[in-house]
Amino acid sequence: MLVYQNYHRHSHLTNVRIADSAVTNAAYARRAVELGHGILSSCEHGWQGQYNDVINLAKKNGLKPLISAEAYWVKDREEKDRSNCHIFIAAMNENGRRALNDVLSEANLTGFYGQPRLDIPLLLSLPKDDVVVTTACIGYWRYDDIEEITARLHDYFGNNFFLEVQYHNTPAQIELNQRILQLREKLGAQLIMGCDSHYIYPDQAQARIDFLASKGLTYPEEDGWFMDYPDGDTAYQRFANQCVLSHDEILEAINNTNVFLNVEEYDSPVLNDDIKLPSLYPEWTQEQKNEEYMRLVWQGWDAYKKTVPEERWPEYEEEIRKEMQVVIDTYMADYFIIDHEVMKRGKELGGKLTKSGRGSGASFFTNTLLGFSDVDRVSASVHMYPERFMSTARILQSKGIPDIDMNEAPTAPFVQAQAEILGQDHSYPMIAYGTMKTSAAWKLYAKSQGVPFEIANAVSEQIKRYELAVKHAEEDEKDEIDINKFISREYKDIFEKSSEYLGLIASWSIAPCSSLIYQGSIRTEVGLVKIKDNVCCLMDGHWAEDGHFLKNDHLKVSVVDLIYKAYERIGREPPPVKELLAMCPPEDPAWDVYANGCTMGINQCEKEGTRARAMKYRPRNISELSAFVAAIRPGGASFYKQFESREPFAYGVKAFDELIQTKEFPYSFLLYQEQVMRALNYAGIDMADCYTAIKNIAKKRAEKVLAYKDTFIKGFRESIVRDENKSEDEAQKLAESLWGVIEDSAGYSFNSSHSYCVALDSLYGAWLKAHHPLAFYETYIKLMEEKGDKDKINAAKEEAESHFGIRFTPLRFGQDNRTIHADEEKNEMINTMGSIKGYGVTIGRTFYDCSRQGFTSFIDVLAYLDKNKVKEAKFRPLILIDYFEQFGNQRELLRIAEFWDMFSQGTAKTIKRTSVDDNSILKEIVQRYTTSTRKDGKPAASYTFHSEEDVMKCLYDCEKAVLSVGMQDLDMKVKIQNCIDILGYCDIRTGKEEDRRRLLITEVFPLKTNGALWAYRLSTKSLGSGKTARVTVKADLYNLRPISEGDIIYAAELYKNKAGYWYISDYSIEV
Repeated sequence: MLVYQNYHRHSHLTNVRIADSAVTNAAYARRAVELGHGILSSCEHGWQGQYNDVINLAKKNGLKPLISAEAYWVKDREEKDRSNCHIFIAAMNENGRRALNDVLSEANLTGFYGQPRLDIPLLLSLPKDDVVVTTACIGYWRYDDIEEITARLHDYFGNNFFLEVQYHNTPAQIELNQRILQLREKLGAQLIMGCDSHYIYPDQAQARIDFLASKGLTYPEEDGWFMDYPDGDTAYQRFANQCVLSHDEILEAINNTNVFLNVEEYDSPVLNDDIKLPSLYPEWTQEQKNEEYMRLVWQGWDAYKKTVPEERWPEYEEEIRKEMQVVIDTYMADYFIIDHEVMKRGKELGGKLTKSGRGSGASFFTNTLLGFSDVDRVSASVHMYPERFMSTARILQSKGIPDIDMNEAPTAPFVQAQAEILGQDHSYPMIAYGTMKTSAAWKLYAKSQGVPFEIANAVSEQIKRYELAVKHAEEDEKDEIDINKFISREYKDIFEKSSEYLGLIASWSIAPCSSLIYQGSIRTEVGLVKIKDNVCCLMDGHWAEDGHFLKNDHLKVSVVDLIYKAYERIGREPPPVKELLAMCPPEDPAWDVYANGCTMGINQCEKEGTRARAMKYRPRNISELSAFVAAIRPGGASFYKQFESREPFAYGVKAFDELIQTKEFPYSFLLYQEQVMRALNYAGIDMADCYTAIKNIAKKRAEKVLAYKDTFIKGFRESIVRDENKSEDEAQKLAESLWGVIEDSAGYSFNSSHSYCVALDSLYGAWLKAHHPLAFYETYIKLMEEKGDKDKINAAKEEAESHFGIRFTPLRFGQDNRTIHADEEKNEMINTMGSIKGYGVTIGRTFYDCSRQGFTSFIDVLAYLDKNKVKEAKFRPLILIDYFEQFGNQRELLRIAEFWDMFSQGTAKTIKRTSVDDNSILKEIVQRYTTSTRKDGKPAASYTFHSEEDVMKCLYDCEKAVLSVGMQDLDMKVKIQNCIDILGYCDIRTGKEEDRRRLLITEVFPLKTNGALWAYRLSTKSLGSGKTARVTVKADLYNLRPISEGDIIYAAELYKNKAGYWYISDYSIEV
């Protein structure tokens, strides 16, 4: 069998530039091994592919990696030329790899026009001895003078330039191959065969068609193309059937692919697994860097210790020394120095960091001293251990870099600071690959494999439930939701077979928060790509983690923005953590925010499910709130009911219970990984190894778990015998029992420092809401308005009204509706025009300016708006929500608006008699300002206005006539529906005492006890006062007079029961 090398191929990674393939690099590697081939190419459309993955796959399969690209090119990248010709370029050594990265980076930076485009100068800048270039596919030959360009390329690259022939038996390819043979005679260039594979086997063609169809794409020009990965004999036969190349020419083209076996091993730091820690001081010795790190820490301690009782300074300083020693022993000083400078500069540029920090980094007190958070783990009521963040053994053995997550708002100042401090070529955002949605991938697999409809449909329904759960989960819970828990046991095997499809790359984007920091040139050593308006490095989180790169996660968290802006609104900075906790004793109203379910905008408790849980659990200190945050995670489902009940819970083993319980949380639930770590440590396992132990136990790594089990049981047995005077047998049984608890909890326990941090974020908001509700809601609603989240805006308004009596005044002409703002004296909020879909700040400003003109006529208002380009599409909806009520009711204003339109916005020169004569009042008005006869004295078909000024006079008279008639307003139900359609909620309040008991029903919810329906809860809004309330109607009364959402009822009799709930005992329904 003929052996060749498949250099020109495309995998699912090509889909980030153009949807084109549904196979993985792993599939190409398996096929290469199967055929006895020697390389694995990274070639993709427009970029060099996920080449680090290709390198790893190649090594695993005994192949040589070939970093390459089918690049786009034009004559001049500065021209708006969409020819986007194709060319194949392969890096044959490390110098070639860097050069390829460099020119493709430049194509993204200065040549991007639809796609990143090289041009002839960039092509000729490549080192000719270090790359191999081919003319790729039919897409190379688009220019009229392509043969002259090809001659230039051949002259430059010499023997490293090939004319690529392909074996498609189509008229276009046959004609091209004939042309290539003629050109080859002129140039003396070599031929090479390109497969242009897009899948492996011919029967996978349909899977690709299905994949393209899922994207709404077809490529009719490919009809008749071979796009598989054939063996050499099949490739030869296809050329023979094409009847263009001779036997010798076919063999030449096939054999020349073996040039790629000469590819050298790429030798670059970015491709090894060493820790790649950049330095701000590369010329310094490690000892000097350590000294600088320690100087920064002690400098932080000098400022912080003023908040610590002097008698505790030795305790703190001992912990500081321990942590610093770990950093020094792991050679990590550079990391902390860099982040200290970046955070410091970011704050100078206007950035804000959450006081609470995030993740395990908060368990390192020295991080607090460096300014990364305000958490004091030494004094915290929730136990946190620095070993959870980093330990000497774990860092040195795994070559990992500790992960410091920063909660920022906004992130831009910190990203800018990072680029300033490190230099632009040493700091770039990373990329994130987007896979097909699970449901789409499953359907593609099921169709390609002929899965029976009943099974395919059943699995699809289960996937929908999974995707819905992910959609509604908190951001930091999404990764914890396991799809396998949604797939029935009977379908698990077939679903697992679809895993290759589930991982298909369909897109890429800028990583939401991650930036690569690297000592060398990111442009040449890693490569740059342009994604929309962002320039990113060609590295994702998996490569960064596996390759031990330093990445900084600049997390944009809305709660940080909310906290800082809301505290700024009341004229102060968010208090330090210690001060906040002192401000929130158990009796403080901040805790009532949770107990009353008043949790819109409160971190971790905003969703309806967690709101209800918070109401039932009613946390009263930070330890309880932190425990609540951990317990509501999916892993806590098995014990949550018991946790929520607050019933005493202990294991009855004093030594074990005392390890877990605290003064503020005297329960033995193993909520935190740190609690498990403490138990393992008590049993004799070194604390530095305890976090690794938890991960191994959770992942059920049998051989390692067994070693931990033996150590734990032996150590805990001895401790129980020693500390509790138990017998050996009893201690053995207890130790074995507790090991079972440890094994179970390792899979679900949560990071206590992260739980503590997000609980603090929650409490910052709760205190502010309890003590400064107007400032809180004003800030929160503004932020939700910026996001366009109308549902949260409406929910926040309802909550503010019902819990704090804050009145949201209806939108009315004359108000300042440019932004939402509070009136402290009246305890009310002025709404913003931006709360209406399609209305923004600019139009809000126009209406505000209009209201300052002192108009008393609606016609003048319409004239002003018209002059400022505000048309009927914008003012008519406002009429329908009573915005202009000072000028008349809705029916009257709609009629005036009709006249405005009839008279062409005050510019009409004539108006037809047929539009006027049927209305005697209108006719009489029009005749005052027009001529209605022709020159011959006969009636004209139209009235002609004397002047434009008379048109306006006519309109003023029409307005007066309308208002003098006393037209009845639109029906209340119509007005309500208009409000809901335009605003998304009902904003009607008449202000009339007789309307206070007229209630709009916004929700009807059945109430059941033990499955028996006994009442209905009605969510209502008073049409008189505008206040919202919930009332209960018993089932027997409801069944006599059923109520539906949208009904208006008159509440004749109401009463409040002993528990404080309102009941309605008599009502009538308005027809």
